Amino acid sequence: MSLSASESWPALQHTAKWSRSQTLASAVLAVLGLLVLLGVLLVVRRLGGAFTADLPRSALLLTAVVSTAIAGSARVVWRQIFPHQFETGYSFSWGDQLVGWGSSLALVMIMVGCSFPGEKLSDWLIWLPLLVIDLFWRQDFFDDGHPEYQAGLYLDDVVETEIDLLDSQSVGAATNSLEQPECTQQIFRVREADGQEAIYATLQSEFQAGQRYATAYVGFCPPLPFRPAIEVDQTGGPAADIKIVQTLSHGARFDLKLAIAAECSTQVTIDLAARSPKSTGS
Repeated sequence: MSLSASESWPALQHTAKWSRSQTLASAVLAVLGLLVLLGVLLVVRRLGGAFTADLPRSALLLTAVVSTAIAGSARVVWRQIFPHQFETGYSFSWGDQLVGWGSSLALVMIMVGCSFPGEKLSDWLIWLPLLVIDLFWRQDFFDDGHPEYQAGLYLDDVVETEIDLLDSQSVGAATNSLEQPECTQQIFRVREADGQEAIYATLQSEFQAGQRYATAYVGFCPPLPFRPAIEVDQTGGPAADIKIVQTLSHGARFDLKLAIAAECSTQVTIDLAARSPKSTGS
């Protein structure tokens, strides 16, 4: 049975898009391969004594800037083809590693080939700033401005942020009040409409007479496949300021500060939602 034009067109669009992506990815790898090959050739000839004179400073500067621009452009194009997908537990492919580290390797080899042994200060003044720039470009290529995702790992990262208290109905709809006095935490783990897991919980933090500060913890077991966006709302107890001071894939920590010190033993109850940043749009 043959497909109609309306049915086959989306499939053709998808095939054409994938074909263009493959072509661009192959071009990026080819350009980096040529850059590395140029670096190898320069190093071999330099170490073999074939180069008896240094490049003029203007020619060396042009070579360094163009090489750095090519390496940076290759990373930008590659990331446009294969964007980050941290929320889904994305880990870097061999292509990411090859483009990220291969471009830096090519720059170092070109530097050695053009300037070894680097006895002139002018050579360092040309290459060192560009290598530092390349270092930050490579970091951004891997983590997209989020160092906690470097090398595909979710690192323990302390994030101190003032939080806006939410409408209690937004979080409370998915959680229940603590039903028994001896219950200090109640946690629900659900799968939302977009397929991402989310955790909704109610926590109770104890304050003794004269106490004004307390710390609350909640654990996520097994850990979430992403570092969640945390939203909290105080639902009981004396007025308190709440800060999220640590957000991890396996739990979170909160600091609570009462408006005035507790006059007697009391509790502060908070509802929280730990959701994928993709689901919350943050």
